[in-house]
Amino acid sequence: MVEFTQNLLKFKKANAAKLESFGFKKDNEGYVFQTPILNGQMLLTIKYENGALQTEVLDLENDMPYTLYKIKGATGSFVGQVRQDCQDLLTKIANECFEREVFSSVQSKQIINYIDEKYGDQLEYLWEKFPNNAIWRRQDNKKWYAALIKIPKNKLGIDSNDEVEIIDLRADSATIKNLIDGKSFFQAYHMNKQHWITVTLDGSIQTELITKLIDQSFALAAK
Repeated sequence: MVEFTQNLLKFKKANAAKLESFGFKKDNEGYVFQTPILNGQMLLTIKYENGALQTEVLDLENDMPYTLYKIKGATGSFVGQVRQDCQDLLTKIANECFEREVFSSVQSKQIINYIDEKYGDQLEYLWEKFPNNAIWRRQDNKKWYAALIKIPKNKLGIDSNDEVEIIDLRADSATIKNLIDGKSFFQAYHMNKQHWITVTLDGSIQTELITKLIDQSFALAAK
């Protein structure tokens, strides 16, 4: 059950307002939700604390904790139904109360907010096999104008396996030629190198410069 909840919340963050709207109650340690399951035979308690969802099941008839559903090898129709009810509700909570958060760098978050406020566009995760890749597109012609990606630095030719968050942007040839330095600006990663440029979002350059390049990319995508 622990592994199941960990996978559910991978790359996700809780939305407090949505948790409370769902029925969670805030306490000193986090949020708590309770609901009867199995036609009222059991009481399921779900706690959200320290970034994790935890479950507890109480056998109401005997007033005793029921833990068999947490044992991976436990089988049988009853334990299977308890486990399934827990997983179904956890999945519903993850879908309705948590938001996707793949990108965690300060500059990535600043850029996500900038694009949302200026253009009203949201990141689109188009590839299930590549959850670290997302794009923004213009709403009028559906052309991409930016891609946000998390990759190992060695993909950019840097001698390191550490991950870095990057943004791919459309740019004219003069801008590409003047900016590429092999430190913060690179030839486009997985894009046409004549028309796109890659920028690292590690704080090595000012966010204001990146937002100007985003505006230029947005304009170029209109053509």
